[in-house]
This record gives sequence, C-alpha cells and structure tokens, in this order.
Amino acid sequence: MNMINKKNKLGFGMFLFLEVIILFSLLLGCSKKPDKPVNQYGEFPFKLVYEVNGERIEIEDVLVVEHLEQDWNEGSGTYNKWNTFHKKGTKTENCTTLDLYECGGIDGTTITLFLGSCEYYMGLDETIASIYKLYKINPGDIVISSQKEFRVITDEELYDKFGIKIIEKSVSTPLS
Repeated sequence: MNMINKKNKLGFGMFLFLEVIILFSLLLGCSKKPDKPVNQYGEFPFKLVYEVNGERIEIEDVLVVEHLEQDWNEGSGTYNKWNTFHKKGTKTENCTTLDLYECGGIDGTTITLFLGSCEYYMGLDETIASIYKLYKINPGDIVISSQKEFRVITDEELYDKFGIKIIEKSVSTPLS
C-alpha cells in the first residue's frame, strides 16, 4: 500500500511539473511581440525570359510588399501580416512564385521561379520556418516540386527534361 502512495505522489508530481513547463512555455511564447517593421512598403522588380517549345515567354513585373497590421493566432502568437501582389497583374497562384510548367496527373510536377518572401524583401530575419528556407532555396532559384521531390533544378536539367530554356532571370535585392 505504501508503494502505491509513493507512485501516485510521483505521478502527480510529474503531472504538475509538466503543467508548469507547458504554462511557462505558452506565456513566454505569447509574450514575445515582434516589433512593427521599419520598412512597411517596398517595390521589387523581377524579370523572367524563357523559351518552351520554340515559344519565347517574357514576364516582367514588380512584386509589391506592404505591411498591413499585426495579427495573432494560436500557433504563432503575434506576427506581422503582409500583403503582396504584382503591380502589372501577372497571374499567379502565389505572389512569391512564378509558374513555368505544370503537369497534371498523379505526379503533379510544377516548376516555379521562387521570387522570395515578404520578410526577405523587407530586410527582416526570416524566423518563420518556411519550406524554402528548410531546403536552402533562395530568391531567383528555379524549383521543381512533385510528390517525389522538392528542390532547385539547374538550367541544364530544366532544358534536358522539360525543354525549357532560361534566357534571363533577375530578382531584386532586399531592403536593408
């Protein structure tokens, strides 16, 4: 009987300890409020010229990044909320990438030019764990993504596998 009481006290102590750690972590995480960014608006020109099936395609536009407000959610706490759009209205699903190639089917391979994140262009530390940062993909890189892979693809491989020839690509540098 004495052994059972010791186990119960130990179990209750561990439970209380874990609750205190979790509560402390939540308070510490939620109390960190990022500063409003110094740079609140920026325009960043980009250009992509490529050839596919003998057709020359040229995209030249400006990525506009503007700070909207500070917002809050359960996962991140307080964060800076941004708006991005292309000044000339280049049609893309996501303003930070440009689609060069999309293949339907089971594989769903897409090839995109990664333009960069809002935090990158505004000269901020990119603390958000983005998949691009995880895979060491930088603004201006051409990326292949499918169910099998997500990585930078070289110009040579892009031409050999998909018949896409990059003629020119340029993205802006970030604000300092």
